[in-house]
Amino acid sequence: MRKIRKRYRILLLVVFLCGSVSFNPYINYGGNNEFCSPRSSEDTPISITGESELISAVDRGSGTAGDPYVIENRIFNASDLSGPAIRISVTHSYLILQNITIYGPILRYQIEIANAKNIWIKNCTFRDIGVAVYMSGTIVDNVNISDCLMEDNSIYTPSYAFIKGNGLEPEMGIWIYDNTIRNSSIDGIQMYASSNVTIFDNTFDTIYNSRYGILFWNDFMVGIETDNITIYNNTIKNIGGTGAGINVNTLSGHIYNNAIENCAYGISSEDGSYVRIENNTIDGDLDGYGIAIASNHSEIIHNTLKYCDTAISIWSFNTTVSDNYIDYVAFGVSNGISTSSDTLNFTLDGNYINNTRLGFNLQGGTNGIIKDNIVKNSIVRSIWVPNDLTNITIFGNEFYNASAHIDASLSATYTNFHLDNGSVGNYWDDYKSRYPAATHNGYYYSIPYEATGVGGLFDNYPTIGDEVPTADFDVNETEIVAGMSVEAEFTGEIGNLIVDYQWNFGEVAGNETVAVPEYTYTSPGIYDISLTVTDSDGDIATITKGNHITVLPDEQPLANFDQNATTIFEGEEIQFTFTGNTGNTPVEYQWDFGDESPTSDEQNPVHAYLGGGTYTVSLIVTDFNGDTSHHTKIDLITVEIDYFPVAEFSGIPTTVIDGKSVQFYWGGVYGNGDNSFEWCFGDSSPNSTETYPTHVFPGVGTYSITLTITDEDGDISTLTKEDYITVITDLLPSANFVANNTSLEINETIQFTFTGNIGNGGESFQWDFGDGTANSTLTNPTHVYTTPGDYTVTLTVEDTDGDIAVFSIEIHISEPKVGLGIWEIIGIILGGLAVVGGTTAAIIVVRNKKKSPTRAENTDSTHTKYSM
Repeated sequence: MRKIRKRYRILLLVVFLCGSVSFNPYINYGGNNEFCSPRSSEDTPISITGESELISAVDRGSGTAGDPYVIENRIFNASDLSGPAIRISVTHSYLILQNITIYGPILRYQIEIANAKNIWIKNCTFRDIGVAVYMSGTIVDNVNISDCLMEDNSIYTPSYAFIKGNGLEPEMGIWIYDNTIRNSSIDGIQMYASSNVTIFDNTFDTIYNSRYGILFWNDFMVGIETDNITIYNNTIKNIGGTGAGINVNTLSGHIYNNAIENCAYGISSEDGSYVRIENNTIDGDLDGYGIAIASNHSEIIHNTLKYCDTAISIWSFNTTVSDNYIDYVAFGVSNGISTSSDTLNFTLDGNYINNTRLGFNLQGGTNGIIKDNIVKNSIVRSIWVPNDLTNITIFGNEFYNASAHIDASLSATYTNFHLDNGSVGNYWDDYKSRYPAATHNGYYYSIPYEATGVGGLFDNYPTIGDEVPTADFDVNETEIVAGMSVEAEFTGEIGNLIVDYQWNFGEVAGNETVAVPEYTYTSPGIYDISLTVTDSDGDIATITKGNHITVLPDEQPLANFDQNATTIFEGEEIQFTFTGNTGNTPVEYQWDFGDESPTSDEQNPVHAYLGGGTYTVSLIVTDFNGDTSHHTKIDLITVEIDYFPVAEFSGIPTTVIDGKSVQFYWGGVYGNGDNSFEWCFGDSSPNSTETYPTHVFPGVGTYSITLTITDEDGDISTLTKEDYITVITDLLPSANFVANNTSLEINETIQFTFTGNIGNGGESFQWDFGDGTANSTLTNPTHVYTTPGDYTVTLTVEDTDGDIAVFSIEIHISEPKVGLGIWEIIGIILGGLAVVGGTTAAIIVVRNKKKSPTRAENTDSTHTKYSM
């Protein structure tokens, strides 16, 4: 908080001239006489008992958090006043009192705040005043007192203090900081039954009459209590008599980082609870306790105490005293840490106690653990146990250089008092001289260590003697990149507890002083590392490892990659290849293939996509020192759905004549992309790769046909049709036929009958009757001639494979000749004679129509002609 306040503490009187801002108690709104000069004469008292009086009394401001009221630049001679210089009550507006000077001598309080809120007292000076600021009432809240000087009080009254609070119960709190209090015969700050108070960064110097720098106290008789007190970063010195730097009686409190010097008592807490006292420095105290605690459930940790009578004294229960540094406690009874019969449930752990009269003065106590402490140079005893003790366990401690380490009383009763915990005892540096014949197993000696003064108190597991440290270490990396850290770890022997480490990492400002340091190298190079260790009794060991760390320049990685395909089918793999820069090796790769599959950490991964779609691929490269590069290719991979081919086909015809071709037709389902075909015809001929092949089989027989189809991504489908093609012998047709009559009259019907061979079937017939009528395609047609004459009838037969046969016969057609008279005959004869052009004789054979032959092949010509 101090750093925050220091950052913002500037002089801002101009805030009031430039507009409203939020009220912040850590901002100086003006003052220190920098912008306004104080008035030359003393002012009259100011009494404010409400908002209306407040408005009339202020110099400026509007009373808001951003623009508080300001009363400033007043001078009061308090010895001439009958009451307070400034009294403020029953106001809630924001108010600043600054650059106020009040001087006495006067016992009476001079700034009184009663049941008022939001007040800041700053840059004020109080001299020879009984009470500079007095706050009372449960309504008092959000009060800040800062940067004030309070000095030269000459009037002693025990209940008075420069800053006094009575019955305060603020919600927001009371803050007292950056004040100087000096040369006072009264307390610096005194709070009676007040809670939520924070006191920090104040200086207290020279307080007389056995008073206190800071005092908090309760009144349990009337039920008024102090609670939630925070005191830190204060400097308190030169408090005389039996006075204490800090005396806190509270239900809870935190006292830390204070520096207390030359006070009778450093810090005391009684009649309270839950007080945490830590990281305080108490030095040069006289005749009193460094820290005295009677508040239960408290902690005293990490404090440094020097030149105290008794460094730490506890009368409380449930108290922890740990990791404190105590040195040169050489006055009076001179105890490092003391207990009493009221001490219950306590732990003394990890403390360093040096140069005392008694390291531990156990005047009494119940249920205590004393462990892992170092006690050195005790003039009388390391541990003194003069009174009754119950349930006390002492183990893991180291005791050096005492006339006797532990002494007990014959008159005291020790119940369950143990100098070990059943497996671990203590180190006693006089052990070897007392038990020279003892042996050890590397951990503890074979003979128990017995306390002097009374029999029966034994350390059954005394640890072995002085061990010399050895210096060694490991580092987590021996080759790094500039800007990276190396963690070194001490791996040597600790001797009698290493108290100092000195590391040199070979680079400018490269020293560290802890057991496991972490050092960041800023420049490339090759560096030595050295370590020097010192244990608690001063033994020193050193080691240097030359050229131990190689620091490389910081190379930046660059993520980039190629791939062997961008379009694939489901289930196919893609090879990704890193093509970027690795930066500082070794390198970590993180590939995200965009399909919710696990990421890959390979440099050049192979990945199979199982589902169709479009995928974005990204790569993150992280080099040895944590530099990263990220590269993404959006919608890089297209995965097509894998369609499987289905083989199906047909052949036309499936029965074929030897020497004739069969046309095959593909009729299945295509797979992905280009599909290839392979036809196997079952006749040892080369396979065909055509989609629709034509094939001539080599001979008569039956043939099985196999079709194999392969798509672009290698999917295969095969279909075999067993004995699918039958090749038969080529039979030639013949066109023979007969007619039921080859000589007949017009309008008579002739019946033609096919008597030839049809070849290989599927034959076609073409009957040409020679009279210009349409051909007949019947197998056995009939025909009627309407005109007399001689006709050639031709039959053409063609079988299924195109073989052709032709056959013809002659047909004679005449007029009807039945029932001729004499004159008809004469006419015919005469007509015939005319035809021949001379004397003609003819023999006419007239055939009865009704007696014509039944078939043409059974008769001769229908007439016989004679030439005269």
